[in-house]
Amino acid sequence: MSQATNTNGFAGLVWHPRVDRGQGQDVPPNLQTLTERLVVQRPKHSMVAIHCHVTVLAPMQGWLLPSHSRVDQIHTLLRERQSGEPL
Repeated sequence: MSQATNTNGFAGLVWHPRVDRGQGQDVPPNLQTLTERLVVQRPKHSMVAIHCHVTVLAPMQGWLLPSHSRVDQIHTLLRERQSGEPL
């Protein structure tokens, strides 16, 4: 049996969302904010254009370069927060 089952019985097996969902664990808060601003900016930009923009600005700020999938994940999480439900 798992530790969750031993500690809480079958209730320990219930899935719970992470409390830090939407807060990139490996992305500085300023980089996440920049990415979110680029996502909502009008006219809309493609995810590739947003990633290119972020990869130009990140080294200037001393940030590590985020992967394309991380930028896309920030975009998806932002849309979830705006709509109020998981996509």
